[in-house]
Amino acid sequence: MLNDEELHDLLETAHGVEKLLSVIAKQMLRQVMTEELADEKAVTVYSATGEKTITEIAALTGWSPATISRTWSRWERVGLLEKNGRSYRKTVESRAERETRETKKAKRKDSNVSGEADAISLFADKSPGPELTPKVD
Repeated sequence: MLNDEELHDLLETAHGVEKLLSVIAKQMLRQVMTEELADEKAVTVYSATGEKTITEIAALTGWSPATISRTWSRWERVGLLEKNGRSYRKTVESRAERETRETKKAKRKDSNVSGEADAISLFADKSPGPELTPKVD
């Protein structure tokens, strides 16, 4: 059994290894992305993956669905895509895609909060009207 100091040292070492692996993985992924997304059509295919159908992507790029399918398979092998049921999803998103996703998420959150506030104000802003008192005979 490890004592507290040994456990702490082991966790520090594991954290250092994790950071090192992260740096290496990012460098390798950057190289793969540079090679695989070298032309505008490839970038279009990657950007549309998970958002549009293969037919829509083919229309955008002029690539055949078979070419897109082979490209997706290759990108899965090199780590740019993951199989998600019958479709693919990106393992890496561009800064612009991330900002768009975060903006949409923030707007949904604001919309929900605004909707709740509107519902609350709908009742809070209403004056109670004339006070009703029981009629006493």
